[in-house]
Amino acid sequence: MTILETLDLDGVRKDLAEKVDLILGYRPRKKVKLEFDLSAFFHGDAFDSDAENAYFGAFEVRFKF
Repeated sequence: MTILETLDLDGVRKDLAEKVDLILGYRPRKKVKLEFDLSAFFHGDAFDSDAENAYFGAFEVRFKF
């Protein structure tokens, strides 16, 4: 099954979606990095009316040795 087969697109409208990303990074030390990511995907008219929006969040800590 392809990704296009899993989408509920109606085949008529071309407005797929709007997407928003927010990425905040902070480096408290030279070898440490903190990152906080938020994303939102708001479906457009090309999806059926019962389609749901999608949200994602992540927190990442990176250490260099």
